[in-house]
Amino acid sequence: MESVPIFLCESRGSLDYFIWSDSLFGISIDHPSPKMKFDEDSILMFDYGDPIGVKYNPAYISWWALLNLKSYFSTRGGKNLDNFRFQVAWLLKNQKEGKGKSAIWTYDFDWHEGETFLKAPWISSMSQGLTISCLIRAYRLKRDNRLLETAYRASKVFELEIEDGGVRTTENGVVFYEEYPAFPIVRIFDGFVFGLLGLYDLYEETKDNHIKRLFDDGVEGVRSYLRNWNYRNIWSFYGNHGFLSPPEYHKLNTVLLGVLFRISHDPTFEGVWNAWDNEKKGYFRKIKTLSLLFLRKIFSSWVIP
Repeated sequence: MESVPIFLCESRGSLDYFIWSDSLFGISIDHPSPKMKFDEDSILMFDYGDPIGVKYNPAYISWWALLNLKSYFSTRGGKNLDNFRFQVAWLLKNQKEGKGKSAIWTYDFDWHEGETFLKAPWISSMSQGLTISCLIRAYRLKRDNRLLETAYRASKVFELEIEDGGVRTTENGVVFYEEYPAFPIVRIFDGFVFGLLGLYDLYEETKDNHIKRLFDDGVEGVRSYLRNWNYRNIWSFYGNHGFLSPPEYHKLNTVLLGVLFRISHDPTFEGVWNAWDNEKKGYFRKIKTLSLLFLRKIFSSWVIP
């Protein structure tokens, strides 16, 4: 039941990202995975195995950039700063124009997520949010207006419904941002929140009230749907498949919910965050959690994202 170390960081207006982990998504600076590959320009690629092969993943490229930026400010390693800049340059060069003159980064391979099928090229709230966060930090290092303009255009997909080429769904007036923008809706928790954090970074840099509205709408979406991600107030569901999150993803969901509480100050988030956080539980509550998860697992399984 152990999960990878994932830490909550302070980030308002800073160069730190909201979370840090050197072993998340199988991507690590200190202990590189065999699945991590690099092209001739030092851009991260990921080996998905057959039949997909080695591909660019814009979320992973942005995450790799953020990892290296964090490492640079911890160690002052020039190579880390170079790696950050290489990924940012790739993001600028490889942006595409989506609907509504948005800036998008596509996944150029087909993907199945449960019963949901995404045909290449497709986009994601997760990759758009992480890319915005990456571009904002690059802008804070070097006041190049192209970076900020691209981040603005990247936010436009949060205005557009899936049917119109965006990542947004609306149900009974409530807004959601989808990691997998296709039907049937999967509604992955972490992909939703990574998108929100990108919008929050853009708002903090610009104080644009329209961006704040996009962020606030998404926060309301998380609030309204949180009960559907919450298993007995002890663990998180990965999405709406009915599968519990594996330990790594539960730890990620817990930290992301903590970040969302800190920047939104919503007491609903605080209660569930504390309930999910195993490090805050006493011995008997941990035993109860493990027992309930064991019984649940007999009739279900961990989702393998």
